[in-house]
Amino acid sequence: MIQFNNTEVIRDLPFSEYLKVKAYSNSFLKMAVDGVVPEFIPSDKVKLGSMVDAILTDVGEVDLKSPFYRPAKKLAAHVATFFGVDLWNMFESQVSFTSEMSNEMGLKMKVKGRLDKMAPGRVIDLKITHAKVNQIQNLIIHMKYFEQMWLYSNAMKFTSNPALIFYSVPDDEVHPVFLDVSGPSRYYESKILLYGT
Repeated sequence: MIQFNNTEVIRDLPFSEYLKVKAYSNSFLKMAVDGVVPEFIPSDKVKLGSMVDAILTDVGEVDLKSPFYRPAKKLAAHVATFFGVDLWNMFESQVSFTSEMSNEMGLKMKVKGRLDKMAPGRVIDLKITHAKVNQIQNLIIHMKYFEQMWLYSNAMKFTSNPALIFYSVPDDEVHPVFLDVSGPSRYYESKILLYGT
């Protein structure tokens, strides 16, 4: 059974500084091959999604001169309207954390994460996708979004199910998915055996 201890919540941390924090992220763990992450070259779809994310969660990171700004601004307005702009703005944005994950064998692994939005007791994560709504469940499995939400919610000791807020570009639809992450994680049990000390 995995335990989390010494969780530190870090607010107002620029993304560039978050990347320097020495801890394992979910992104690293899902992409690493023999402990090395292959070079990632973002596609235009990824750049558009990142711009929407920046507009909705971290205004200081938005590049107004980017060719993706105008289409991203339209998509971002659609997502914010789904919640109501006032409610959306009440949620905290880009809250980072570190935590020490340990198992019953005594292995420990320092992990980190960055929440798009944090409501009281709940992680909210944005996903801009070019998949259709009826493909989202398969996307959650393929992209290991469940594992990401398991890590974030359990490290932060949240009791409410995390919310993945998908915006499907082809369907022009906001589609929320709430995940039950209360059980154990075989995925992270395997990762702590691989990277824990």
